[in-house]
Amino acid sequence: MPVIRIGNIKPGNPAALGFASFGTGSFAIGMFCLNVTVLPQAITGICLGYVGLCQFLAGLFELLSGNTFAATTMCTYSGFFLSFSYTFSPGSGFLQLAEQYGEHVLNQSVGVFMLGYTIISFVFLLGTLRQPWLIRITLTCVFFGFLTSTLGHFLANNGLIMASGVLSVCIAAVAWYTTAALIYDENTTFIKVPFF
Repeated sequence: MPVIRIGNIKPGNPAALGFASFGTGSFAIGMFCLNVTVLPQAITGICLGYVGLCQFLAGLFELLSGNTFAATTMCTYSGFFLSFSYTFSPGSGFLQLAEQYGEHVLNQSVGVFMLGYTIISFVFLLGTLRQPWLIRITLTCVFFGFLTSTLGHFLANNGLIMASGVLSVCIAAVAWYTTAALIYDENTTFIKVPFF
């Protein structure tokens, strides 16, 4: 499918924005899962204002360029970050209800939320088998991050939740590396970052 052009404007690569924002959001959620901050509101602004919005826009531009896989993954994870930020914002009432019903209900609710993203992440992971290694590594970490978070919440196991935090930090590192590989060129820097 041809790239949609507007006048003489050379289109950029929306994947760079998608990976940059995804890395930042994954890092923030990783810090939350590792108990660096115990207030989810500390990361909801990043999830809503940067990651949710930028992932959605990158997904739309990937769709316009004909990259259905990238568009679907980016818009799906945009939905994750947007719904995460809404769920844990004070205005949603979720935390107040969870406090009223107890930690078990909170863990079960978050487990169900994470389970849906675990399943779709596995579907996406299977779709990377012919893609570059960076995409495969990213989605492998994403799948196992959601899986450990899902199990951690269903089993009320803080060790598994912290393991998902470590995986989220790994996701961030790979996503930021991918961003650098996509944006570093002879016009911007002397640094060469291979894309493999």
